[in-house]
Amino acid sequence: MNIAQQLSRYLRKHPDGCDTAEGIARWWIDADDAAAPVALIETALEWMVQCQLMEALPAADGRVRYRRASSAADLDAKLAAMTRDPHLVFPGDSMQHSKKAH
Repeated sequence: MNIAQQLSRYLRKHPDGCDTAEGIARWWIDADDAAAPVALIETALEWMVQCQLMEALPAADGRVRYRRASSAADLDAKLAAMTRDPHLVFPGDSMQHSKKAH
């Protein structure tokens, strides 16, 4: 959940940010968590895509780039709530699964 919260904060500050999981691990995550494995970042990204906070964009080079979802009207409010307490935004079974994955 800490990774998802950091990603939410980053997306609020940089709404046009778009990068691969590797780039996100290197540039978007706080220095204290810089050693977080890319697989953990990918798990958080996949969860945020399922929650419609982010979009996954396959590129011509075969890599996937992630950006803030453009379809949700209340996205900024969800991202703000996510930085405070993810349980307020997405309670229920998907959150329980996410706790185990993160």
